Formats: sequence, C-alpha cells, structure tokens
Amino acid sequence: FFFVYKFFMQTENMENLEFSSKTSYSVYISISAIKGLQDVMKKNLGPKGTFKILVSGSGEIKITKSGSLLLKEMQIQNPIALLIAKTISAQNFFSGDGTTSIVLLLGELFRNIEKYLEKNIHPQILCEGINIGKNELETWLNSKVIIPKKKKTKSY
Repeated sequence: FFFVYKFFMQTENMENLEFSSKTSYSVYISISAIKGLQDVMKKNLGPKGTFKILVSGSGEIKITKSGSLLLKEMQIQNPIALLIAKTISAQNFFSGDGTTSIVLLLGELFRNIEKYLEKNIHPQILCEGINIGKNELETWLNSKVIIPKKKKTKSY
C-alpha cells in the first residue's frame, strides 16, 4: 500500500512538468516507480533497518527485513520497476545478498538521470555516460582484486 501511495503522490507532482520532445511522460513514470521502490527499501538497510509487515490477500502475515522477500511479495505494476525487481531477485539467488543496496544505488542513479532529463539532455548521452562509468568501475574493481596464494602442501 505504501509503495502505491508514494507512486501516486509522485505522479501527481509531475503534472506541472513540461516535457521536452526528447523525453516522454512514460520515462518520468518509470523513474517515479523506481524512486518509489527506493523509498520503500531504504528503511530496511543496515542493523537499524525497520521490519516490514506483509499481509497477503488470504490474510497470511509475514514480518521481514529482507529486501529480496519484499521485492518478491510486492505487486509492482510498472514494467521497468518490475524488470529491476526480477533482475535483483535473480542476482540475490546467485550471490545471496545485496538486494536492498542495489535498489538504493539504482534509485539514486535514476534520481540523477531525472535531473539531467529535466535539463533536456538526450537519454542516449546519459546511457553513454553510464557505460563509461561502468567501464571505469570495472577497471578499478579489477585492480583491487586480491588473488589468494596457493598453500604449500607438506609431503610426508
């Protein structure tokens, strides 16, 4: 319920925006949906994160702080937010952690993208900048990888 409420509150504020020919209303709707996901998830992060109470249609109650479970149980309508939720759930399956952190990072990324879209910067230029940043991050991360030395085995 909170996610739906936040989403509609953000879309009501968008009625006053003037859209350039380069961006469309649907882009801003998707960004609002992602920011709504971020708003729901950011209160879960860390040891002082709050628990969420999930109530199913049949009345089953779950109390959780797990970002992965929240993404699975939320009824997300926006296709972009749904794609992000499913991708993050798949990532969680392989690594076992990081769901909430990734949602928070993506939310901030899209908040910044929205600022540049409002300045009429073309989305293709933003995508190229994101790819450059991704490549730089991969290079930096690869330089920080520590490869453990093999232990010498004793022969008897």
